[in-house]
Amino acid sequence: MEASRKRSPAGIIDSLGIGYSLVVNHLWLLSLPVALDLFLWLGPSLTAPALFRRVLAPFQVPLSNPEAGIEGAEDLLQALDELATRFNLFSLLGAPPLGMPGLMGGRPGMNFVRQEIASPSAGAVIGGLLLLAGLFLSTIYLSLLAHVVSRRGGEGADAELGGAPALGLRRIARAWWRLMGFLLLLGVGIVILSIPLGIFTQLLAIFSPGLSGFFFLVGMAVVMWSLFYLFFTVHAILMDGLPVRWAMMRSVWVVRRDFLPTLGLIALTLIISMGMEQVWGLARPNSWLEGVAILGNAFIHTGLIAATFVFYRERVASLETRPRP
Repeated sequence: MEASRKRSPAGIIDSLGIGYSLVVNHLWLLSLPVALDLFLWLGPSLTAPALFRRVLAPFQVPLSNPEAGIEGAEDLLQALDELATRFNLFSLLGAPPLGMPGLMGGRPGMNFVRQEIASPSAGAVIGGLLLLAGLFLSTIYLSLLAHVVSRRGGEGADAELGGAPALGLRRIARAWWRLMGFLLLLGVGIVILSIPLGIFTQLLAIFSPGLSGFFFLVGMAVVMWSLFYLFFTVHAILMDGLPVRWAMMRSVWVVRRDFLPTLGLIALTLIISMGMEQVWGLARPNSWLEGVAILGNAFIHTGLIAATFVFYRERVASLETRPRP
């Protein structure tokens, strides 16, 4: 018998092509991000100025001190107060780092109904619940996207893996729980790194401000480097159902195996995202063009996310499949 030939995994451009092709064939994938943007655009607005003024107070005190001599302090104070007054808590439903691709989170909507929360504690509780609900919606969205990519039949190595497992509420809930654990682990890790780094740089600044800035940049580079290697953790949790620790290890393996292609994929994704943000910014607020921008933004970002799932799946498939005698 002839040995089956191993197929090289799809590259960056091929992954983008497959990702957008899947989105075109499954346009219903756009429904959740479009619905969220329409809700933020046309739906009610929920603000908590008392909460945000309390959160922003430590930053406002030094800015309001005239002896500090901070240039543009008055304009910055006004911007912070405007943020506290206008920030719509419902935008937390699409908050990063795992939020659905949204356009209206940072834009003013029509918001014919406006409700203000006077109590800071009530605002904090409601904000936390909205964050958890937003993560759950994002888990549904990303799980559906991962499911579509996994079910891509008859295309390369995926066909040999037997397709995707059934997608049910229990699987989504388990993924939601694991994603919360992953985000919590990231947050704790960043805090553990930032506290000693902040103390060290502050002490070093007494003797050498330049050297202090250098070490601060080194610390930020370490954080970004770690996040880069953990880029596919979410993919491993959603596509393979792995626990957080194993998903992180698999992400590191994928990035180490294809370092430059992964770097290129992330860089191209960021370039396209930032470029399209400029295009959508041309739409006049609260005009029909903003509705077009909402649809276009959902399509572009869903295709980009699908491409990252394709990229990841191709490499995991090449690991799991073996040549047959």
